[in-house]
Amino acid sequence: MPRKKRLNTKQRAGKILTDAINEIAREETELVKDADGEDIMVSKAYALARLIWKSAFGYIVTTIEGVTSKEIIHPPSLAHQNILLDRMAGKAATSEPPKKDNKETLADRISEEATKRINKIGDKINEI
Repeated sequence: MPRKKRLNTKQRAGKILTDAINEIAREETELVKDADGEDIMVSKAYALARLIWKSAFGYIVTTIEGVTSKEIIHPPSLAHQNILLDRMAGKAATSEPPKKDNKETLADRISEEATKRINKIGDKINEI
């Protein structure tokens, strides 16, 4: 029978932290608006996913200070777009980006994806 590999102290601490984070992520304590504008309770993980999507597209926050209102513009986040593209492609998250000399930039990846989608739409139109 093979021996079970013992984890060193750093690995054990990392596993304990991961387990705690996952447990907290499952807690349904966050309020978000559903499609009808009603508040619903969701898990922290779900709320975080919504924040990543929101940040990926960019958003505007209007604050009211006294009698004046001020708009704060948050531009689209390329880092969050990258996270979403990787997750949708089934890639696992990494703590460090891979080191490649000929690595495509995120803008190139988004441009290629847009080109593929436009070509797909064009093919469907040509079939009609």
